[in-house]
Amino acid sequence: MNNKLNEIVEKNSKELIKALQDMVKIKSVRDTPKKGMPFGEGVCKALNKQLEIAEKLGFKVTNVDNYYGYAEYGEGEEYVCALGHLDVVPEGDGWQYGPYSGQIVDDKLWGRGTIDDKGPINAALFALAALKESGFKPSKKIRIIFGCDEETGCEDMEYYNEREKAPIYGFTPDADFPAIYGEKGILRFELTTPFDLTGGSNIKSIAGGIVVNAVPDKAEAVIIGKTCPDAENITCKENADGSVTVSAKGSPAHGSIPHTGKNAIGILIKYLVDNNLVEGKEGEKLSFIRKYLCDGTFGAELGIDMEDETGSLTMNMGIVDVVDGKLRLHMDLRYPCTKTDKGILETFLAKLQGFDVENVENTKPLYVSKESKLIKTITDVYSEFYDGDSTATAIGGGTYAKHLHNIVAFGPCIPGEEVVEHTNHEYIKIDHLITLAKIYANALELLSK
Repeated sequence: MNNKLNEIVEKNSKELIKALQDMVKIKSVRDTPKKGMPFGEGVCKALNKQLEIAEKLGFKVTNVDNYYGYAEYGEGEEYVCALGHLDVVPEGDGWQYGPYSGQIVDDKLWGRGTIDDKGPINAALFALAALKESGFKPSKKIRIIFGCDEETGCEDMEYYNEREKAPIYGFTPDADFPAIYGEKGILRFELTTPFDLTGGSNIKSIAGGIVVNAVPDKAEAVIIGKTCPDAENITCKENADGSVTVSAKGSPAHGSIPHTGKNAIGILIKYLVDNNLVEGKEGEKLSFIRKYLCDGTFGAELGIDMEDETGSLTMNMGIVDVVDGKLRLHMDLRYPCTKTDKGILETFLAKLQGFDVENVENTKPLYVSKESKLIKTITDVYSEFYDGDSTATAIGGGTYAKHLHNIVAFGPCIPGEEVVEHTNHEYIKIDHLITLAKIYANALELLSK
């Protein structure tokens, strides 16, 4: 451990906190593209603010068409990197502290992006600043890369790979410690079926969820001609036209760990079906969803459950809506690293009669040897700051490591601590933010010697 680096990080910690507050105050959810702003105005504003912060720290900065940017230190063609993202998922409702306030309460900095991923990538930036201030001369360049589309498709990394060479080594601070050697495959698709919301049905609307990779905390339907009994996590409100709005309340979680949340779509559909509130073909179709998708998140009801050393298959219903006469259920499945997606879609079609599968996206798993230089170096650094097991693990989440060669995920989350990304109470502890900068400074030093 380089104590000189740690002392410099401590000295500059107030600047790091201020930088993160400035970044959190920018709503950087992907939006409608504009000229020169491929991911919308908010993400563009965040990138330019981030590069301004890096430039004030004395770094050479580059903005590549507002797809991504980076700050660099050192010389040479080869480089090591930390790659994070400035885009965030939508904020949702129910925040105690404003999602874009950057408030500090109880020694925590609150807001969307604090832990995912503005906080960690700013910790990496200030780690590089500490290396620079210490007089360290790396044998190759060190690059802090600011991505802009991690949450919705990684188009930024497609753009990056078309224009840049891959790093020698690197990490993305966007998962868990000690380090991530495996990332599950991600299978996303839409289950669709004709769904009548006109005079032929007594259901007039159904909708829930915002993004496919988060457990939705709200969903609602409007029905007519039925009396709705009381139930847990369900609210019924009679409307002026005699219809009833049925609202379900869940609890949000990341789409890779759906079992840690409560899916409002599942709560709503179970309630509608179990109380016979939707008639005809529409009721039958909801019954299939209720039977196979509402009682578990590991695929056992469908017979697609599987597991290996990297974990179990998980399944999340992220969005439900009706568009152009079709019910659309947006699914997010994560399957283990040594398994494949073979037979999964066929099983859905066989069990959910009358449904089709559309807009399929399949990202293959990532696997890196635990004995590689990269994994051993960064887990050794982690072990100098935290006691306990420092063995690399596998996750269900998909990170930038699948989109840039020679990098793995490294932090920021500590095993066993509360999972707050993609929730309405996202925060980062101030002392943890500062420790992250120390960890990343020591890791970047060793990787670039």
